[in-house]
Amino acid sequence: MIITKIQGGLGNQMFQYACGKNLALKHNQELKLDISWYIDGRPKVDTPRAYQLDRFSFATSADSMIKSATKKEIGIFSKISSSRLIKRLLVMFGYAGEKISHFVFEPNNIGRYDLDVYEPSTYLCGFWQSEKYFEDIIPTIKKDFTSFSDEMSNKAKEMLQKINSSNSVCVNYRRTDYLSNKAAKEYHGVMGDDYYSQAVKVIVEKIKDPHFFVFSDDIEWCEENVKLGFPTTFITREYSGKEYFDYFRLMLACKNFIIPNSTFAWWPAWLNTNPDKIVIAPKKWFVDMTNRPEIVLSSWIKI
Repeated sequence: MIITKIQGGLGNQMFQYACGKNLALKHNQELKLDISWYIDGRPKVDTPRAYQLDRFSFATSADSMIKSATKKEIGIFSKISSSRLIKRLLVMFGYAGEKISHFVFEPNNIGRYDLDVYEPSTYLCGFWQSEKYFEDIIPTIKKDFTSFSDEMSNKAKEMLQKINSSNSVCVNYRRTDYLSNKAAKEYHGVMGDDYYSQAVKVIVEKIKDPHFFVFSDDIEWCEENVKLGFPTTFITREYSGKEYFDYFRLMLACKNFIIPNSTFAWWPAWLNTNPDKIVIAPKKWFVDMTNRPEIVLSSWIKI
């Protein structure tokens, strides 16, 4: 059995699921999710989040439903962590301790070990923000994350037609918690005007008649302050849908992307199937780049 701890916002939840799914398929094990982070309470410094994987069909359909791990199953790992040998192994493979960053891909984290060491289960606790943690099952992950349990609202469908009929560019601004939460601001940083102006310049040099669709957790600020100099549509809250899932699907439908250092924005850019898409992402994903993340694909343009 593979248990993966689900924590954080939607983008992080998707990375955690994808890593667990890969490991479960690789070793022919059942995958279960530890969602206790959303039930037992989160650290006060954390931005409020909700469990959202149930918005995808794979989490709710009878033939593919992913089960939640029980307290007893999760509790096993608090016991084995007291063992010096097992704890060393967990640290070695990135499942506990601080020796391995969960943002940087480490080959030893996946596949190169004997699953029986864990008698026979494994508990994944991390963020696993790299395509390399699930590159062996990319078609499966793309299928799982492009099938939804709810229909898009009629309002969002109208915007979808506008996106589909233009040389659409998704521009995402992440602001609220990156500005108001001191810990988040110091850790992640905020993409400023210079980043977006450079990104727009690249887009207009490569794409004829681009139409920019602006998505943001602070769309009111964007309407007042964002001036891109080209046709621009601001996707207001009336298009957001349940838990911003229509936002997610509208972003996914765009043909090109300018994203900030946000996993919520990363996934639509990655999932999009346009073979000629241009994706522009921050060169500096975190304030401290000591442990360089491999979250940005080599095919993407870094600014």
